[in-house]
Amino acid sequence: MKVSEAMTTGVVTIGPSHTLREASSVMTERNIGSVVVHDPEADGPGILTERDIVRQYRRALISTTPSLPTT
Repeated sequence: MKVSEAMTTGVVTIGPSHTLREASSVMTERNIGSVVVHDPEADGPGILTERDIVRQYRRALISTTPSLPTT
């Protein structure tokens, strides 16, 4: 099977100034697991995934709750 047979062709983009909450809402509404981040001042596009969002919220939670394990 080729990548072209499995990939999504409709690409959703957001800007770098959007919040993780906004990006998460877009991803939930569109039932997608990632968005392309377009920053006209950057060398190329980026990608934000569900995993990226979960990891950032986990880091924030750990930093505010010292008793949680860090691994």
